[in-house]
Amino acid sequence: MPYLRSAPIWYGFAAATRAFVRRIAGTGADPGLVDWVADDMAAAPPQIALDAMKHSMTNERAAIAGLREAAVPAVAINPDQPATDVESLVRNGIAPVCLPAVGHFLMLEDPVGFNRVLDATIEQFAARQGVDP
Repeated sequence: MPYLRSAPIWYGFAAATRAFVRRIAGTGADPGLVDWVADDMAAAPPQIALDAMKHSMTNERAAIAGLREAAVPAVAINPDQPATDVESLVRNGIAPVCLPAVGHFLMLEDPVGFNRVLDATIEQFAARQGVDP
């Protein structure tokens, strides 16, 4: 993780993390929820959090290869803030479903809407397999 050790987030991890969370939360997200997520993430040990971030950003090819090898249907339930790269998902065999008026923490910002989409997705998969969800 040497490249991250010189990054500003390493030296001001808590403040940078809180600012990052506020940028990726939906514009209509409850401020108390955003504060809770920001404080929780900022309290993480920087070494662990930055290592997890590095791996989440550098494993895209391996994840896509794994999905192709598994040969199972894949759906990405994403926020519309920022806009989802629908073309990239489709190009990689992933069906996109975008939940409106939410940001990165969509399952927390709109749990009812997220669960509705998740339930519908599970039901579609079950119907294709001829099983009861």
